[in-house]
Amino acid sequence: MKHSIRTFLLINLLLSVIFVGSLDVVAHIYLDNDKIQTYANKQLALVAMNVQTLLVNTKELININNDKTNQSTCSVITNIHELCDIANKNSIDAKALCQKMLLQIWDKNGKLIFPQNTDPKKTIKIIYGFSDQKLDNATLRVFTNQNTNNGLTVAVGEDHSLYEESESQITIYTLLIMLFSLPLLAILIWLVVTKGLGSIRNVVNEVKNRTPEHLQSVPIDSLPIEIQPLILELNNLLGKLQIAFDREERFASDAAHELRTPLAALRAHVHVALNATSKQERDNALNKVITGIERSTHVVNQLLTLTRASKLQNQLKLNPVSLNKAATEIIAELFPIAKKKNIEIELIDHSQKQRILGDPITIGVLIKNLVDNAIRYINHDHGLIQVLIEKTAHDVILKVIDNGPGIPKKEMDLVFERFFRGDTNTQGSGLGLSIVSQIVKQHHAKIKLSTPKSGTGLEVSVTFKKPKNLPTKPVNNSVNSL
Repeated sequence: MKHSIRTFLLINLLLSVIFVGSLDVVAHIYLDNDKIQTYANKQLALVAMNVQTLLVNTKELININNDKTNQSTCSVITNIHELCDIANKNSIDAKALCQKMLLQIWDKNGKLIFPQNTDPKKTIKIIYGFSDQKLDNATLRVFTNQNTNNGLTVAVGEDHSLYEESESQITIYTLLIMLFSLPLLAILIWLVVTKGLGSIRNVVNEVKNRTPEHLQSVPIDSLPIEIQPLILELNNLLGKLQIAFDREERFASDAAHELRTPLAALRAHVHVALNATSKQERDNALNKVITGIERSTHVVNQLLTLTRASKLQNQLKLNPVSLNKAATEIIAELFPIAKKKNIEIELIDHSQKQRILGDPITIGVLIKNLVDNAIRYINHDHGLIQVLIEKTAHDVILKVIDNGPGIPKKEMDLVFERFFRGDTNTQGSGLGLSIVSQIVKQHHAKIKLSTPKSGTGLEVSVTFKKPKNLPTKPVNNSVNSL
């Protein structure tokens, strides 16, 4: 299933904005309505307190108490408003008060004295403080207060529909703002996401337009920090591919050269054998043909081994490997060849059959190449090859020591190159130590070439890290499958 970063970002950003915006709208409506209610309560309390104050300080109070006034509610409130202005108190809008507020006053005996002759259904119940009351099919928000000095009780009520109207207007305005802002916000998000992903599109075009031979690094100077690690890894991969292509090209050239030479020699020897005039001349030519075939076979086998080892680099399955058992099998296999050259092979194991964690097949190939190289390069009688297995606190060390001609120090770093044989007439492919180096790298081990303490020959040391918590049984170490 294809996955689009742009679609993912657009959808999730818009959903997030809508979700957060909705929460914001709900919170604003709730808080605004609460503020409206608080403000209305304060207004009611302020009107009631002002009325109490004005009634105490005016003669109008006497008229009300003596039932000698015939003024309407609005007239009384207007007089209160005028008295409030004279007293430089907070002003009350008389007309607005008449239209929106209901004012009722009781004496200290609980008798309604203003307004007079009020329908009982329209009379406010005396509940001190704030309360919600239903009068004449209308719900009022009422504040009731009593003056302890003269016993007058004042109740001021306001229709709840006024609050609901204000709340509805605030809700509508908030929703309209959100509905108009969301399309604009969606366009801005789309532009920002498109601009942000433009750098990825540029990298795609850069890589898309390249030829297979163009493996140079992709420039990262103008790229965002977030995708630089990806491009750095891509550049590392391109660098590795370039190195691999160069190596394989050189390998193919060297291999063709190595195979061309023995094949040309074989052809020449065959012609000599065909044109031989004596049995001895024909036998010498045929022996040289056999020698050439053996050399060519060895080169081909080493090439196949190196190729398979390279392919196995990312497919190694590490298992417990007994170096003692692997070395014993290899020595038994190569002993007939060593015996023909009067070479002795010794296995010295002071590690109590120490095991490592590795690939059994390639470990066997490593030991075989080291011992085989030693056999090939010893060119005198009484040759000796020692295979030692040692251990330290943290490492397991495999050593192969011979008393052959050794390797000059200037060539010790070059012998791991493919087809390098140095200044020697010994027949070989020049691939043995290259294969060993490849296997050592695969096992994250270390290899070192040096001269033995005797002063002659070559000592090869391969150091493996000592594993922890190995399984109890090692697996088969046979090298035949490679």
